[in-house]
Order: sequence, then structure tokens, then C-alpha cells
Amino acid sequence: MSEVRFSNLKAENGELRIEAEHFLKKYDRLKELLSNHNCVNLSDLVSKPIQTGHTPSMKNECFYGGNIKFIKTDNLRDNDIKFPFSHYLSELGNAEIKRTELQEDDIITTIIGATYDVIARSCIIHKNILPANINQNIAHIRPNKKKILPEYLNIYLNSKYGKMYLEYLSRQMEQVNLNCEEVGLVKVPLFSSSFQSQIEQIVKSAHAKLAESKALYAEAEDILLSELGLKDWQPKKNSHTDSILLTQNQDEDTKTKRDSVGISNPCGNIANYSIKRLSDFASSGRLDAEYYQSKYDELEEKLSQFQLVKIKDIINYPVCSGSTPKAGDSQYYTDHKNGIPFLRAVDIIQSRVDMSDLLYIKSDVHNGLLNRTQLKKNDVLFSIAGTVGRCGIFDYDFEANINQAIAIIRFDESVVKHLYVIQFFNSKIGQLLIEKYARQGLQTNLNLEEVSNLYLPVISMEIQTLIAEKIQKSFDLRKQSKQLLESAKRMVEEEIEKQ
Repeated sequence: MSEVRFSNLKAENGELRIEAEHFLKKYDRLKELLSNHNCVNLSDLVSKPIQTGHTPSMKNECFYGGNIKFIKTDNLRDNDIKFPFSHYLSELGNAEIKRTELQEDDIITTIIGATYDVIARSCIIHKNILPANINQNIAHIRPNKKKILPEYLNIYLNSKYGKMYLEYLSRQMEQVNLNCEEVGLVKVPLFSSSFQSQIEQIVKSAHAKLAESKALYAEAEDILLSELGLKDWQPKKNSHTDSILLTQNQDEDTKTKRDSVGISNPCGNIANYSIKRLSDFASSGRLDAEYYQSKYDELEEKLSQFQLVKIKDIINYPVCSGSTPKAGDSQYYTDHKNGIPFLRAVDIIQSRVDMSDLLYIKSDVHNGLLNRTQLKKNDVLFSIAGTVGRCGIFDYDFEANINQAIAIIRFDESVVKHLYVIQFFNSKIGQLLIEKYARQGLQTNLNLEEVSNLYLPVISMEIQTLIAEKIQKSFDLRKQSKQLLESAKRMVEEEIEKQ
């Protein structure tokens, strides 16, 4: 318990703060540490006022569908911006929130979230993420480079002390939140220019490794598509199907085509249609028009030039998915110190498992209720609900489990390599193939039988190995980049801890 004088209940901006969380002893220790250094309010280190973004009206379709990334809380992680984006803004939509249009070396941080874990995630903006903008749950900070180096400021905000200061200033209501004025009150230690430059160089080295990692990943896909002869392939225009016409037999096809010319869709245009026999429907079990789009036929004709293998023919363990215990129930979930990582589809990013925002289940749940879906190293994970078809490898030695939105594909590498399978399904060609078989409902989904029947072309083991090596090197560089950022963060923390 902490005792606080009534005269000390006023916050740094003059507001009355009476919530107990604001007066925890760890915050007294934080302020004591920072008092040993020359500290300046963040608001005095920016070249423009700290602001939040905004969400252009979702009712106006003209505001969306462009190429401007719209960054939300789900995308922002510590020192990282996570793909995919749920929305992209058009030029018109971006103009609606022009004041927070991002520039290189800007810093963004989350200020509204369901829990304390969500707020105070900060990231510096690099060229490769632009053009981009932010929504109202994120604060936009533009450092004044004459007063502070952006790379140093970002590392400080990502350090335990920078994050703790933002947490200290926040308040728990329906959600944990901060306003821009409070963000400006964060105390920032101004260490020597030489120390800041050290941090800057480490951060730039980390970013260079990350850029190289992304380039290698792109090279791997380029090799794959070139080998398949599909590098520049595009489906023919007007390949969308608005309707399907079922015929009893082949003889009726000609008559149906003749009689169907001029069929209109609800917009008054001539409909695109695909003519299928009833026997086609019986074999596929699908009557949704999207399944019969001609672009899928074109793609499958291209792939038919190769040996094709189904997932069910290479696995040595039945394709299975996990389940999700009741959300938030304390009998199932725990914290990261005591729990087992519990992976969701959103944790699969660019062929890997992202460890930055995991849930954790209790070990007895992992060993009991979810025993059959305990992960093994080199399991291929495939999302089957929501964003269907995300594919990644579980390249870890620790225990983990999965929820119902992920399927495990477990096989040896006698026919295909793990990283080749992942690269194929994550490529634009693999995604198009998955798109055909995915079912639209409240959520896009695939069932386990459909996953088992997905197929992929078998290319030479030499090319598979080359692809796998590039992806593995990409993973290694990303890991090195993360380690450099962690070392920079620790350097800042140690400097703060000096008396």
C-alpha cells in the first residue's frame, strides 16, 4: 500500500488523479531514476504538436481502396509495423487526415487499447512503409532533429522506462488511454550527442538487416514464380463469374450459350457466367459462382504442366486444428511467465510465427484439453479462418499450441521442403489457389478436408533448396535485426540506471 498526500494527487498537467494505479511505488522509482539526468518533456522535442490520427468515414467508399497504408493498433508493435493492413486509404481518404500523414523518421505510439499491454507500442517510420497514415488510437510524434535524434527517441520510448512513463500517465476507463497532452509530458533523458549517435548507428544497422531480410524473401518468391513460368502471369480480364449455368449434358451447352446471351446482372450489365454440367457440381459439391471463375481454370491449366501433389499425400500426421477455450477465462489462460504460447492466425506473418503479441494458456490445458495439437519444431501452420491461407513454420524448440483458426501440416522433406511449401502458399499464385477453395460466410474459411486436398507443384529439389536457403537467411537476418534493437534498448536502460 502507498500513502499519498492529498496535495500530491494532482498530475503533472494539473488534473486531479485519484486512481491507485497512478501512485504505484514503481513509478516513484522511475521518477527517481530520471531525476539523476537532464530530462526534457517530449512536447519540447517535437517540430509539430503531437496529434492523433482519425478514421475517414467508412460510408464513403471513395476514401478507401488506394495504396496508402492505414495503420491501426493491430498493426503497431514494439519497433515494428505488422502486415497485413485491414484498410488502405485512397488519396481522397488520406486528404481527410492529411495532418497525420507520415514521413520518414516520424514516431508513432499506441495511446488507446483494451489493456496496458496494448498502449505504449512505439515504432519509427522508415521509407519502406510509406505512404501511410494512422487512426485515432495512435499518436503521431515528429521529432525535432536539432534537439534529439529520432532513432534514440524511439529506442527510449521502447525501453522499459519509456514504456513505463507512458503507462504511468495513462488511465484505465473502459479502455486504457492517453491523450496527446499526456504523451507530451513524458520525461525524456537527453544524453550526450555521442551516445545518441551510437544508438542511431545500431538502429540503422538493424534496419539494414531487416531490409536485406525482406529483399531475400522477395527473391525467394521471384525464383519460385520464375520456375513455374508464372512470374508475370495475370489472369485474363473479365474473368469474374457473376453466375453459373448448369446443364444436364454436353449437348445442351451450345443451346444454353445461345439462349443465355444478354442475361443481365442487377447493375444492368451483361453478366459474366460460367457454364457447368451437373456432373461438375456433383464432383465439387460447390454451387457458389466465385468457385467457377475462369481465372482459376487458367491457373490450374498452367500448374498442370508440373507434377502435382496433394497435402494429404505428403503428411505423416493427420491435418488437425486446435480449439479455443473461453476467452478471458482464468482457468485456461495465464501470463507469459507461467504459460504456454497459444498461437492464433494473426500470429502467422510472412512465413514465420510472430512472438510479439501472444496469448498464453496454462500447462494443464496444454497437456489435457489441447493435447493433440501440441506443436513440434518444423510444423507448418496454415490459417483456416479469417485471413485464410497464411502459412508459416514453427521453428522453435519450446512448447506451444494453436487455436481453431490454425491447422497443423506435419510431414518430412522427402518430396517437398517445409520452406518451399510455405513459400508456395504465401505467394500470389498459392493465395489465388487458396482463394478458389475458401468458402465465404460470416468468416472466410477452409475445413480440414479441403486443406488436405490442396495441392502444389513439385519442382526440382535443387530449386526447392535454393528457395529454402534464402528464406532461412531472411529469418536469420530478421532475428539479428531484432537482437540489435534489443541491445540498443538495453544500452539506454543501463545509461538511465547509472547514478
